[in-house]
Amino acid sequence: MNRTTDTLTATEDRTLVWDGCLNVRDLGGLPTAYGRPTARGAIVRADNLDRLTAEGWDALLDHGVRTVVDLRNAEEYKPLLPLPEGVDLIRVPLDELAGPAWWEAHGHLDGTPWRSARTWTTARTPPPR
Repeated sequence: MNRTTDTLTATEDRTLVWDGCLNVRDLGGLPTAYGRPTARGAIVRADNLDRLTAEGWDALLDHGVRTVVDLRNAEEYKPLLPLPEGVDLIRVPLDELAGPAWWEAHGHLDGTPWRSARTWTTARTPPPR
């Protein structure tokens, strides 16, 4: 951790342990498009919150998460437990929003638009087709 800015560096481990999730990371320390680091605790990415246990939800709340942005289609949303009180859910189904033209242009990414978006934000050039 950088002691002067209290942010994680890109090389430090940002893994969070939330019971029921396999891949949770605090994105703090990663550079923004303007070159400044993302603040620790501002953005967390996770694989799938549907299988979080009560302890997993407690860890999420302890980390300060109050809004979940779910990028999956409605039929993929199958939580085992209800959202805890104080957590808002915003649904932004990327597959539904993309449409046929997007899939024709970027379908070769095998349903992983984040690889494309990461290339765009860092290199500022469109991904290869």
